[in-house]
Amino acid sequence: MLVIKRLGDLFAIAGILIGIAPVIARLGGHYYLLGFELKTVLLGGMLLLLLACLARLELLLHR
Repeated sequence: MLVIKRLGDLFAIAGILIGIAPVIARLGGHYYLLGFELKTVLLGGMLLLLLACLARLELLLHR
């Protein structure tokens, strides 16, 4: 269970950071970040946040 909690925390932190990056880049007037469209990077951040939510749900179900 500790592994799932740590992975969930890691996914959440990574999702937040990856989700913020395209917003900052777009406010700066860019459409691409490291060769990827900002929509793609934002979608990757959303995926990581979804995985974090699923990890947290798994922990709640096993209590």
